[in-house]
Amino acid sequence: MVLEAHEQHDHQGPLVREPRHARGRHHDPQPAHRHAALVHQGGRRQGGRIAGLEHAITIRRCDTEADFGQSSYSPICSSHPTSIYGNADDPDGIGPTSAVLVYTYVLNDGTTRTARKRMDGNNDGRWYYSVQIQAGANWDLNRSSFTFYIETTDRYGGTSRGGAGKTQATNC
Repeated sequence: MVLEAHEQHDHQGPLVREPRHARGRHHDPQPAHRHAALVHQGGRRQGGRIAGLEHAITIRRCDTEADFGQSSYSPICSSHPTSIYGNADDPDGIGPTSAVLVYTYVLNDGTTRTARKRMDGNNDGRWYYSVQIQAGANWDLNRSSFTFYIETTDRYGGTSRGGAGKTQATNC
C-alpha cells in the first residue's frame, strides 16, 4: 500500500471520513474501491470559519504483475489461420476476456504495423488464452518477422505484459 499524509498543525479535533466529492482540491481518477481518505479536523472558530488542524491520509492499492507462462506458436500462414497460445495468472484477478495479443508485422512496402486482437480464455487453475492469426494479402511473406506479446488487464485496471515471442509470416 502507498500512504500519503498531509498535515497542518494548529489544534486537534475528531477524526472523520471525508467524502470523495467534498475533497475537491485534487481530481483523483482512482475508482472509489481503490481509494480511501481520512481527515483529522479540528480547530477554533475565528469569525465565520474554523481555523485549525487537518490530517489527510490517502491509501492507494498497489498493482501486482501477472505471471505469464511460455507461449506456444508456429509461423503465421497466409493460407490458413495459425493459433497462438499463452497462459497467465494474476493475484489481482483476470478473466476470460482479460488478455489481448499485441503483434507487429511487416507489409509488402516495408512498413511495420502493430495490431491488437482479443484472446479467448478458459480457467484450469490458471488462465489459458488462445487466438488465431492469418497473414493478410498485403503482408511481406519473404522476410517478414512477426513479433508479439500478451497483455492482460486485471479487475482493477492494472495491465501486465508477458509471453512474448517471435516467428515468421510465410506462405504456408
